[in-house]
Amino acid sequence: MRHSLLFIFTFLAVLFFPSGSANAQQQYLTAEAIQHLNFGSFIYTGTSAAVTISTAGQYNSPIQPFITGTHGIVLTTTNVNNGQLQYTLGGTTATLQGPNGGTINVTNIVALKSKEPLSGSGELKLENPVGGTATITPGLTIGEYSGFVALTAGRGNLTSLVNIPVRLTLLPRLEMEEISSLNFGRMQLVAGMGGRIRIDPATGLRSLVNGSVNLVSNTHSQGQFRISGIPNHAITMSLPNTVTVSNAGGSASMTTENFTRYPSSPNLALAANGYLDMNIGGDLVVSANQPYGTYSGSYVITINY
Repeated sequence: MRHSLLFIFTFLAVLFFPSGSANAQQQYLTAEAIQHLNFGSFIYTGTSAAVTISTAGQYNSPIQPFITGTHGIVLTTTNVNNGQLQYTLGGTTATLQGPNGGTINVTNIVALKSKEPLSGSGELKLENPVGGTATITPGLTIGEYSGFVALTAGRGNLTSLVNIPVRLTLLPRLEMEEISSLNFGRMQLVAGMGGRIRIDPATGLRSLVNGSVNLVSNTHSQGQFRISGIPNHAITMSLPNTVTVSNAGGSASMTTENFTRYPSSPNLALAANGYLDMNIGGDLVVSANQPYGTYSGSYVITINY
């Protein structure tokens, strides 16, 4: 008897791959403006001025900024640790656009660095300051003027372009317009007597504080003024101590004193529309046997931001 034997062999194939990451780390380079090139805010008087901010943030200007600005700063972030980083400005000039089509030209725009080495380990963060000169000219409108300057940071085929915002703000100067004069009105002396007459700044009412003087007619009024300037900004005000008023020939005079104002708050500020209405009152000292006539004078009010 013949026997047949059948052998079945099973093969197991195992493939081995070399160890290590399948993908290399991707290189990157990004630039961003972490500080704008801001020339600051200036009280605009209508005159020309060239305002320079250096790459160190220092001012060179014939006028002082009301609010200080800053030089621009571009921050480049990269994980490339060799070679050189190149900086290229899109231009050395920029035009800032403002209200009513007004423009301010910025020239001599410069970055502190044109290149710098990439060395170290891990992620690098590199800063490059930017400065320039803005020229304020007559005939501009109050408001903010803005634009940008482009800067490209690159290394090899890695590049990043950033638009650095540039701005300058013109602010209104403080102005004060007289709406009505401080007027003590007409009065009649009682023989041999004088007195003190007061105008209330809030109401405009006239009263006899002391003495004996007849108050006649209703031609009196408190002084009324309108102050204009930077909206919502605090201001200070100072009034005179005494003022002399004289008759037409200058042969006789009286004293005005105790000047007061309304609003009387020590903390004054312009409204959101940039205005503040102010009333002024005070005392008129009438001497005994004061010569008849019309007396007039002027007084100075000082206001500041």
